[in-house]
Amino acid sequence: IASNVFTDNQIAAIYDSINKEFDNREVVEWYDSAMGHEYPKDKKFIAIKKEGLSRLDIDRLNLPDDVIMSAKLSAIEIGNKIGVSVKDVVGVTYVEYSPKYGGSPFLNPAKGAEAESEFILDYQLDANTGWDIGINKDIYSLNNNDALGILTTKNYHWRKKKDWNPDEYVKMLFFHIVLEDKSIKVLFPGAGN
Repeated sequence: IASNVFTDNQIAAIYDSINKEFDNREVVEWYDSAMGHEYPKDKKFIAIKKEGLSRLDIDRLNLPDDVIMSAKLSAIEIGNKIGVSVKDVVGVTYVEYSPKYGGSPFLNPAKGAEAESEFILDYQLDANTGWDIGINKDIYSLNNNDALGILTTKNYHWRKKKDWNPDEYVKMLFFHIVLEDKSIKVLFPGAGN
């Protein structure tokens, strides 16, 4: 886990970027069962994923260069600890989990599909409730302005089940990272494989 990833000014810039997307994107109710898991590459919108996840997604979020660089430096720091070399940040997704998006958010254990990015920096922007992250059998707690690196294609990642109050939320940024060695086979050290 990396702590204090961004400065106060950078966090304000992140919120500015998110708010601009709310002003400029259409909001679409997205159902994976009918529409698939992948968003169309030719259209940017805000997806409300009621089906199971109970979350709002803003894919392909544009952030200032200094924010991206700070995220990359945190990813490098974490990557060095787990034995992977970070190449570049290739995308950012903003996600807000909340019962207001259609139910009680949950995330069952899953591995990510093989893709260009197989390392995700899970950054907690803001939360008014705790919601631990599992990687294989290990549990991690994040505070606001903390990030956790996950080799998503090699490790099961999930969230602990919890009872949500109607006004609770967890706001995350997922920084999609390309590694220098795309054929990496290691699992997250100490993850109780």
